[in-house]
Amino acid sequence: MKIDLQNKTYITKAVINTYFFENRNIALEKKLFHKITLFLKDFDSGLEYEENPVYTQIILDWYNLKLPNPSELHGLDLSHKNYCNAEGSIYLGYAYNWCDVEYLRFSKKSENSFFIDGKINIEFENEQIAQNEEFIFKTVCVYENN
Repeated sequence: MKIDLQNKTYITKAVINTYFFENRNIALEKKLFHKITLFLKDFDSGLEYEENPVYTQIILDWYNLKLPNPSELHGLDLSHKNYCNAEGSIYLGYAYNWCDVEYLRFSKKSENSFFIDGKINIEFENEQIAQNEEFIFKTVCVYENN
C-alpha cells in the first residue's frame, strides 16, 4: 500500500522556532536548537484503522545551527547529510515514521520569512504502515520567536 502524500496533501503552513535544551545527565550543555514544523492539509490516509481525515505535520528537529539571527538561514540547506544529528518524523498510522531530509533549502523572502524547497524521504516501511515514499514541496516558512 502507498499513502501517496504527494497527491493527497500539501503544506498549509511552515514555521521555524528556536529553543534552548540541556541535559546534564548526558553532559549536553545548554544549546540553541531550531525546529521546523510543516503543517499538512487534512487528508485521507487510506489506512482503514485510522480515523480520517488525518491531521498531522512533519517535524524536523534538533538543528544546532548556531545562528544569532534568522536572516542567516538564507542560503542554508538543512539536509540530514549536512546536519546528521537532526531528526525528522511524521505521525501517521498511529506511529512516528522517520523522515530523512534529502534537501531543505532556504532563501530569504522578508525579515522573518523564507522560501523553502525540500525533498523528504518518508520511511513508512520501518513501522509497517505503507511503502516508503518521497514528499517534494515548495512553501514559505515563517520564523517565530519564542
